[in-house]
Amino acid sequence: MIKFWNFVKNQMDNRSVELLLYGELCSDEPWYTDDYVAYQQFIQELKAVTEDTIHLRINSPGGEVMAANAIFNQLKDSGKKIIAHIDGMCASAATIPLMAAEKIIASCNAMILIHDPLLGLCGYYNSKDLNEMLEYCDKIKESIIATYRSRITDVSEEEFSNLMAEERWLSANEAQDIGLVDEVAYSNIADITDRGKYITINSVKVKKEYFKNMPVNRRAGAEIDVHQSNEEKGGNEHMDEKESSKKFETVEDMKKAYPELCKNLKREAIEEERTRLKELDEIGSAVSEELLSKAKYEEPMTAKDLAFQALVAEKNLGVNFMEKMKNDLRSSGAGEVEAAPENLGKNYDDEGSCSSSDCKKVEKLTNAIKAAKNRRGTK
Repeated sequence: MIKFWNFVKNQMDNRSVELLLYGELCSDEPWYTDDYVAYQQFIQELKAVTEDTIHLRINSPGGEVMAANAIFNQLKDSGKKIIAHIDGMCASAATIPLMAAEKIIASCNAMILIHDPLLGLCGYYNSKDLNEMLEYCDKIKESIIATYRSRITDVSEEEFSNLMAEERWLSANEAQDIGLVDEVAYSNIADITDRGKYITINSVKVKKEYFKNMPVNRRAGAEIDVHQSNEEKGGNEHMDEKESSKKFETVEDMKKAYPELCKNLKREAIEEERTRLKELDEIGSAVSEELLSKAKYEEPMTAKDLAFQALVAEKNLGVNFMEKMKNDLRSSGAGEVEAAPENLGKNYDDEGSCSSSDCKKVEKLTNAIKAAKNRRGTK
């Protein structure tokens, strides 16, 4: 299961919680019914929120429309006060959950993109198939516009349709002009960086090939042109890695350059570690204390990996036991003993003592088995 969201405690206000949508909104399973694990987990985590206010923080290039729709609907039905913050990029499907907020605050260097829905194709299709796909895209567009207009009634369906078809990046102030944003925060700064093959917008690295039009922050005068060559931009596709190694030689350098990003990464890491330990404890009774402790602290692993290791250990234990049994039998000499003769009972005298050679062989086998049991500590 791919988890692209994260609920974290608000360190500045214990009466609210933060829902982070950082990166692409995607999963390995659809979100259009209640039967899927990822959707169910999101609902469970949302219902577990006891605080009255959720700060929705977005820095995302978009992703799956159905997942975005599901998040929007669940937030609207939650009864919580939703305050949205665009920390950097809010593009494509990431703008849909934004509409669940009572108030939307965008950083002054934030970039917003709305566009027509896209459909990826691979295979062979006839005209009927293609026409059905076109109809599907049109229906998806209608649903997205309906979501926008559930909050922004001053912009008509036709105006939204034209904005989406234009596929133009909006600065925070331009988004505010049409009602996509209520408030623009901080001073007039820009953090849009050309790194050859990539662009970064407030620390989020995105391949240029994902976008038809490149972001333009008109207020800060920052513009990225996809048609420029790497040489014209003074860089190459590996510039991002080279510049990063120069700028951030230590963790402290990274913290100073991107304090908010580092704080969010730390919160996410703490939450992931708590989840890992909780899942390990849930299966702790099924494994040895030694193996559980090793999985937690010495050689950290997930609950799934621990369960596999436990099965391997149990298998090895069984193999070792059978091997020991075989060795005991070999050393006992039992393999040299012939089958008991039919007249075995006739080989005992009146006092019960064994007299024949066959009888003595059986007696030798009995003594060997007893000795093997004693070596294994059994009775």
